[in-house]
Parts: sequence; C-alpha cells; structure tokens
Amino acid sequence: MVSIGLGHVGRDIEIAGALRKLRSDIEISWMAESPASEVLEQAGEKLLPESSLLYSSNSVLEKSATEYKANLVQWAMHVRKGWTKNGQVYAKISQANEFDLWIGDEPYDIMIAMEKNPSLKKCPFVVIYDFLGLDASTWNPVDHIARYVTNKLWNSFLTSEPPLADKSIFIGELDDVPDKSFGFMLPNRRGLAEKLIDFVGYVVPEDLMDYKEKAKARKLLGYGDEPLVLCSIGGTSAGKDLLDLCVKAYPLVKTRIPDFRMVLVCGPRVPADSIRAPEGVNVLGYVPNLYRHLGGCRPMCGLWWWNNNA
Repeated sequence: MVSIGLGHVGRDIEIAGALRKLRSDIEISWMAESPASEVLEQAGEKLLPESSLLYSSNSVLEKSATEYKANLVQWAMHVRKGWTKNGQVYAKISQANEFDLWIGDEPYDIMIAMEKNPSLKKCPFVVIYDFLGLDASTWNPVDHIARYVTNKLWNSFLTSEPPLADKSIFIGELDDVPDKSFGFMLPNRRGLAEKLIDFVGYVVPEDLMDYKEKAKARKLLGYGDEPLVLCSIGGTSAGKDLLDLCVKAYPLVKTRIPDFRMVLVCGPRVPADSIRAPEGVNVLGYVPNLYRHLGGCRPMCGLWWWNNNA
C-alpha cells in the first residue's frame, strides 16, 4: 500500500527489491493511486485492479493549492471522506485475498478504517513513516483545531492496545522527529517515537554511488561542464507555479552566468507543454531515477532547488 508521493513509491520499490533478494519466492501485490500506480506499472510490478477504485488524494491537494502554498492540515481534513471510501476498498480486498503480510507506506486511510473495524486486519501489519505530526502554518483557529484532531488520531495509531501495527518503521533518524508534543495533553513526538518506532535510516538506490561524484554523473548522463540547476515539483501539479517562477528567474540569472543551464522536471501530472519556457530551458515530464540527474547539479546561490520527484 503506497501513499501519494513519488518519493514513497521510489523507496518502496527499493524495499521490494531487497525483500526479493532475501526470499526469491516472495509474491508482492500493490495498491496505489495515481501517479504512484503508473510508476509501479512501469517497473513491472503487479498492481491489484482495485487500485483504480481508490480516491484521488492528489486531486484534493491540487485543488486546494494556491500559488506557492498548500495547506497540509486542511488537505488532511478534506481527504477524510475519501479515505473512508478507500477503507471500504481495502475491506473488500481483505475478504477476497489471503496475504501473509501487509506493508503500508503512510497508509492513513487503511489505519483509520482498521481502527474503526479491527476485524479488517487479517494478517501482520507493518507501517512505514517518514514524519510524525502536523503543525499549523497559519493563525486560523480552524487549522489549529484540525491539527490537534489529526495529531490526536496519530497518537492513537501508535499507542492503541492492541497495537494497530505489528511493527512501525521510520525512514530516517530520530532527529528527524520534532522534539515537541503532538498537542495539549498529548505526548512528546520524539519521545514516543523512540519507544515505539524502529528507525532504519534512509532508503537509497543501489547505484547511488555511481552518481555521487558530479563529474562522473554528468558524463553518464551526457551533461557538459556548464552550471546546471534542476527544478522539480514532484508527483502533484500543486507546485506548477513554482516552475513558472523558475522560468521568470532564468533570464535574470542568464545575464550574470551566460552558460547557465536550467532543467525543469514537471513530474507526471503537469503537462510539459503547459510550461512557457524560453530557449535554453529544458522542460521534461516524469523522469525516472531523478536522483541521478541531481547528482550532476552544481549548487548555486540565489536559486531554489525543488526535489520531491526522486
């Protein structure tokens, strides 16, 4: 079970590959919404047909985003009805199939359904996290109430008895979890995570070292020695305005650095031809293994570098 981000599905494919090395006879079936589902299909993975019935959390995020902002707290509240629908889809899958293990990468929809209906859980359940807790970014009291309600539910996921997940895993380090409480009368996030979650470090591709050195990465990918900046918005169209902003910045940088090169990566949900880029700016759609191209970049002062598409 994969959540909406391309970062999620990328690491999940790496994890699946590692599992297959341990057990060559393992059979993996996937549930994911777009665009993660397309990435899995391109990778030759087996996608359950019920994936087409999943509610599109991406669409909600894209509709709520304005210019350069997306309110994650409001998004979490808006998708709750859709997550209820997803819970019904998972219930049907649970009844129709016999699995030895469920692994969910931030599967909040199924966790909510499972908390309401414990009989949905038919086998051991592993949950993968990469952050814990929401924080309100506005002074709007509705956002703060929604944050508290969501964080209270998050705390419940971790502390319920019997445990909702048989194993909780965090992709990253303990320091990645804020040393602050979930909210009023709720526990400290980092303290709770240290007790209940296994921290496993970061999931990286096997060929990462081949692209760690800029000169080597550029040669492998066909880039020259020119200053290169890569701008990516990830797996949703919510950040299109950021790409447009990069386009506006291009001629300003070009006057100072004539041989400067910019590459825009639109991801799977922004049509490349929707970006009006000047000559000299390369506009790409979805780029598999984007980390390889990032390895060939040269950090430059005064430019932003967006990357959620790795």
